[in-house]
Amino acid sequence: MKKFNFPLQKVLDYRKQLLEVERNKLKLINAKILDIEQKRMELNIEYEIKNSQFEEDAKNGLPAMEYQTRQGYLASLLEKDSELLYLLKTIKKQQEEQTKVVIKFNQNVLILERLKDKKIEEYDKDILKDAEKIIDEFVNSKEFNK
Repeated sequence: MKKFNFPLQKVLDYRKQLLEVERNKLKLINAKILDIEQKRMELNIEYEIKNSQFEEDAKNGLPAMEYQTRQGYLASLLEKDSELLYLLKTIKKQQEEQTKVVIKFNQNVLILERLKDKKIEEYDKDILKDAEKIIDEFVNSKEFNK
């Protein structure tokens, strides 16, 4: 019996490699998104703390220069948050595009894997037929020799 050989195995392996590369790109994008979301959360916490301190100190009276400095600092925190939000939206668009790419590559791999499975089934059926044929010939030769 000859060993099963899938003629498109190299193509399947190559497509699997490409799929893995694209999945890794998606993982990097997801990590960037998590990082930006973490930074935004930390920035918002810092803003809340500084803003409440500022309001408390403003009630008790602050020199004009310090008042303006703190207001500017709070405004810079809000600006950083806006920049991070814009960056987050941009990266989420990249994530959507990369997800589509991964899906496409995954479909390409699945098509070849299904074809391979189908060829394996055909191969198994052929082996079974050959085995049955050999058994029949053996039985017939035993009967003929009696």
